[in-house]
Amino acid sequence: MKVYYIVSSMIIILIILFVFVGAWRKREVINNANEIEYFERVNLLVKQAKSVDEIYSELKELLQKYFHSTDESFIKQKLEADLKILGVQE
Repeated sequence: MKVYYIVSSMIIILIILFVFVGAWRKREVINNANEIEYFERVNLLVKQAKSVDEIYSELKELLQKYFHSTDESFIKQKLEADLKILGVQE
């Protein structure tokens, strides 16, 4: 195998990787923004001494975007788990 073939295949692989990294990075930026907004709003609502149901009702749309799901029981379990991690719920 000639060096030319090895180098050209490596260049092609690098080009493909750079194309996909841009798309992956854009998705990560959106997810990161959702995560920041989610935890800031949860902390704000916890400081206001709201119950889990009140927090869930106020953050329902954001929770669906953050967890990429519309299943209410799954989302509520995740919210309760996050509240336990934050030390709010026993």
